[in-house]
Amino acid sequence: MSRKPYEHLAASLWILFAERELILGKTIELLRQIESKGSLSRAAKEVPMSYKSAWDLIDKINNVSAQPVVVTVTGGRNGGGTQLSDYGRLWLTLYTSLERTYENAFSEFNHVKIDADLFLKIAKGICMKTSARNQLSGKVKKVTRGMVNSEILVDIGNSVTVNAVITNDSTTELDLKPDDEVIILVKASAIILFPGDTPVKSSCENMLLGRVREVRPGIVNAEVLLDLSGGKVMTAVVTKESITSLGIKDGMMLYGAFNAAQVILALPM
Repeated sequence: MSRKPYEHLAASLWILFAERELILGKTIELLRQIESKGSLSRAAKEVPMSYKSAWDLIDKINNVSAQPVVVTVTGGRNGGGTQLSDYGRLWLTLYTSLERTYENAFSEFNHVKIDADLFLKIAKGICMKTSARNQLSGKVKKVTRGMVNSEILVDIGNSVTVNAVITNDSTTELDLKPDDEVIILVKASAIILFPGDTPVKSSCENMLLGRVREVRPGIVNAEVLLDLSGGKVMTAVVTKESITSLGIKDGMMLYGAFNAAQVILALPM
């Protein structure tokens, strides 16, 4: 098998900040452009990426971060815009400093020869992507084991909790215990929407209150983005008929409901 120079491979810096792992790609460039431009639309053009993709990326960053990294501001001399929070600026400063050190260290290995094909094959097996649109960070509050399944209560911040039901084997394999950091995964199609700002009776164990940020209509279905407390965002996919019948529009208060059995728990690496 042929040997390929290590310099044919590229590497990105991953860092842990506030005990959370943030995966970077265009993420860091978008944050830098937001800091420079003070506008998400202008920042997206510079990266470049679509405005929708930029918003989705920002939602993901804020969802998995201990505090919002990017915030929107209204009014003021410039009429408002999008900017980094103080927490976000601290994070960006830390990353830039580590990036310089990392690049200097990585350059020292240019002379090394490795089996790049095998390296990439192993790396692809380690890396995982998920189709679940909703990814929310949280901390295990309580673990209750039953005969077959376990009920896991997860605190996602601002006194909001999510119930998950997983098998006892999964609980053991993940070694879940109170105060463990976890990532909650829920498919957008599993979210049921209820109008109003007071809880309703439902068989769903989880009901998260949010304000409609945006409705993205499609040919058959539509995406509804809900701003939750603590700067997190939840996405639901519902039919266009449901949008009409419920009268869903921007600024409306809705409950996003889902069953505990539809929650997947993952551990940050």
